[in-house]
Amino acid sequence: MDFSKELLFFFSLLGVFNGLIVAVYFLFLEKENATASKFLGALLLVLSIRIGKSVLLYFHRNLILEIVEIGVIACMFIGPLLYLYIRSNSVEEKRIRMKHLVHLIPIVAIIIYFLAAKQGDYKTDRMLISNIVTVIYFQWFCYLVASTVALKRTLWKTTKKSQKFTKDQIWSVSILLGVFLIWLSYATFRFTSYIAGAVVFSFTFYILVLVLYDRKSKRKQQKRVPGYRDDQHNEINRQLKQLVEVEKIFTSKDLKMPDMARALKLTPHQFSEYLNIDLNKNFATFINEYRIIEAKQLLKNDANYTMEHIGELSGFKSTSAFYAAFKKQTGVTPSNFRNKD
Repeated sequence: MDFSKELLFFFSLLGVFNGLIVAVYFLFLEKENATASKFLGALLLVLSIRIGKSVLLYFHRNLILEIVEIGVIACMFIGPLLYLYIRSNSVEEKRIRMKHLVHLIPIVAIIIYFLAAKQGDYKTDRMLISNIVTVIYFQWFCYLVASTVALKRTLWKTTKKSQKFTKDQIWSVSILLGVFLIWLSYATFRFTSYIAGAVVFSFTFYILVLVLYDRKSKRKQQKRVPGYRDDQHNEINRQLKQLVEVEKIFTSKDLKMPDMARALKLTPHQFSEYLNIDLNKNFATFINEYRIIEAKQLLKNDANYTMEHIGELSGFKSTSAFYAAFKKQTGVTPSNFRNKD
């Protein structure tokens, strides 16, 4: 093989190897939505086996028939496992049920037919495999359509409820699109190249790994444990409300986060975690929100106050900082806000 073919061989097999590792992870280690994870792991497993067979066959034309047969059998499971993953990821199920296994019946029938029709002759059996593969690609396409319909219903319900797509829905769309591109590569390989499916799989796989990594990172951030006890939570809320709504601590221009943490009997780190985890805000955003609320009241009730004086009374260090924060939060300048009323 020349260097370009060696590089292509390495890239394709690397995708297969990594696909097997991630398949094992979803099959045995992923605990969230366990049923969907197992179907996804099984899907990646059969895809990796199917792609691995294609890579070996492309670079070694005289591949032993048993490896080809394993690849074909794995291909039979791709469509059903895709559909089962999409369905179980849309409605979380605790375990694999008998209704899921019904989709395996046609596969068992095809395997029995293949074993019964085998002649033991390489050329004859390769022709038999070629005919069966045509049926498998059609079955694969039917499951792609069924998966699209199942996912479309879920996405349509989400749209009607005026909610954003969940991470699981985005993940399902990504998997569906990836499997469709792999199917398209194999269905049209006579016009492109037989290795195209392996290249598409490797490329799609690495994109999905990036999405998975991003999802795991965000999940870890969401599950951070605050540095204060649960029984302190209500007391922190009460004290914070007293400080900002009654004492209006935010009107102090020199207020800093450690000062407020000390007033709450927290360390700066604990107070920062409280703001980030419980309120999803940083200190500057939190304080400025209350300062803008105060400024709005002054703009409505005290027509004789200048903008500079209102900014100062609200706790801003300068008029420019007051204007910038007010415009950022309300979309209008303080002057326009006053004139509206």
